Amino acid sequence: MSSSKLKSTSKARPDTVSDIVGLEVYTKSGTYIGTVEDIRVNFNNNSATGVALKNVNTELKQASSGSSEVIVIPYNWIQSVHDIIITIDIINRLDYS
Repeated sequence: MSSSKLKSTSKARPDTVSDIVGLEVYTKSGTYIGTVEDIRVNFNNNSATGVALKNVNTELKQASSGSSEVIVIPYNWIQSVHDIIITIDIINRLDYS
């Protein structure tokens, strides 16, 4: 089959906030973090400031001593958005004490 007849199975890059909701989030080293539930937005300067995650990796919730079902990570930690979201390695930024 010629390459021109192959269909792409990947989605287009997300264009809107609603396209990002539901995407899985991983660190750049491959650790699953959670699934996007919502985006925190600063309307004064029209920018995203954070990403609220649900279905959070249980090991990460314990490490951050949070009992909440949702965590928020800063938007500037995100490195790539496509079929999934890739963040910096936040594991090193959590307080394990």
